[in-house]
Amino acid sequence: MINPLFLGAFLGTTLLSLATAVVAIMSWGDEGSLSTLIGSVAYLAGAFLVTAAGNVPMNNALAAVDATRALRSLFLALGAGAGD
Repeated sequence: MINPLFLGAFLGTTLLSLATAVVAIMSWGDEGSLSTLIGSVAYLAGAFLVTAAGNVPMNNALAAVDATRALRSLFLALGAGAGD
């Protein structure tokens, strides 16, 4: 399930960071343009790419798991069902 509030904030900051990177490139040579570009790229790599490449697939895999079957298997593995 996708939370629209999170999605809006997440994609909004990603687009703002991308726009900031474009402005930094267009004003290359101005004071702070390199730092601004580095910050934008760091945000895009650290937040957007990590979420898209790591967290989303992991969340999809977790959503596909049958929780009842997983808990029963865990209980049996821990010996909780030994007296049954």
